[in-house]
Amino acid sequence: MSNNYPSLEEITVTLDNGRTVVDKWQIQSFDHATQIAEEQTERFGRRWVATDRGAKVCPRFSTVEAPQIGDLVSSNCDGESWPEGEIVRVTGGTFALVKTSTGATFRRHGQTGAWINTGGTLRMIRGHVREINPQF
Repeated sequence: MSNNYPSLEEITVTLDNGRTVVDKWQIQSFDHATQIAEEQTERFGRRWVATDRGAKVCPRFSTVEAPQIGDLVSSNCDGESWPEGEIVRVTGGTFALVKTSTGATFRRHGQTGAWINTGGTLRMIRGHVREINPQF
């Protein structure tokens, strides 16, 4: 690497259950997160993007797998989820806008790993999930 940031391999840890994950606390900056996202994209064959959740959030920097055409997604709010079909369109170099087969539109919230619906109350999540919050 041309910089002094630790590589994906150097910040990956193995959990007790055998699963390997990126230690987000080791990502030092948005540039470092971008480097890690590029390495993840190369290793896993799906696009990953860097995230910055803001100065008042720890860990601040991370990566997230980017939404892709054909992915199944659902809407989520307050513990309730319902399917929104599949992604039919993704626009913007940072995957800023996602449209689904049901007509739902989600926009990436800044440089975070969250995609929020146009009305601002629903979050896009992976997979088809149908759950009702028993608290309501």
